[in-house]
Amino acid sequence: MFILLLGSYDDETKSALYSMQESIANSFSDKGHYSLLMEELNLYTVSDGHLLLLENREDYSTTIYLFGPIEGVGPIELETIDTISRTEDTENTVYRYLTERGFCNLDIAIEKMPIISPDGLFPFLVSISSVFLIVRLKEETRGGEYIELCYISRSPNLISLKGSPSIFMLKKQGVTMTSMLELILIEREIRVLEFSDTSDLLDKTTNIVRNFKV
Repeated sequence: MFILLLGSYDDETKSALYSMQESIANSFSDKGHYSLLMEELNLYTVSDGHLLLLENREDYSTTIYLFGPIEGVGPIELETIDTISRTEDTENTVYRYLTERGFCNLDIAIEKMPIISPDGLFPFLVSISSVFLIVRLKEETRGGEYIELCYISRSPNLISLKGSPSIFMLKKQGVTMTSMLELILIEREIRVLEFSDTSDLLDKTTNIVRNFKV
């Protein structure tokens, strides 16, 4: 199961998002639950139809999620997850990985996908994620997470999720919301949880993931 973490990328919010990601990894990686931060990710398509989601880490390692070719309207199948060292640029890392996986006998070409397009990174993340946690830590940020929330809540892939507890707005106590945002949250039946500090945020994150039924 994938959990998509979203929020503004000011230093304070980014630190909270990384803490959430670390907490989920420590508590749930052995259960097959993985959290994703869009800032760290790149999506590549392979000419044979496979998809590679790359997560670059600060320790010069790259986690690669290899997805099988998309067939019809069924779910995208995750074939394997590997973590490799990153000693060259991202594109060469992809080619090295594919060669080591035995793709070298094919006429392989890869293409980095844009963030926003029908088959881009963000729509792909929405299509594979089961839980969405949108964090609002402070009022003076630009509010890009609201745009992401609107996209997720209106995505064709999520029509069947209306009324489910899979999309959460986590906001710090005292942070106000506009009337328009409140209407969107009500109309899409998105749950809003308030947290007092980072510790409380991590506790709520853990409880959401633990209690979600795949």
